[in-house]
Amino acid sequence: RLTHSRGTSLVIGNALAARLLQSLIQSSVTIRLSTQVDALLVEGMSVRGVSIKTEAGVRSVRAKYGVVLAT
Repeated sequence: RLTHSRGTSLVIGNALAARLLQSLIQSSVTIRLSTQVDALLVEGMSVRGVSIKTEAGVRSVRAKYGVVLAT
């Protein structure tokens, strides 16, 4: 069971999001906040990455294992 530093129990959606974040941090995954996805990069029936808009312009990011889209 996950808890917040103030002793709050994390349940249902909050627990899912907290566990995902914890796993991403432990795996040294790059987390891009406030990034606009321009398009999904699809090959066949699989999403292989995303095209993102940054201050420097549009760039493609290839995924090794998967793409997580969250709001």
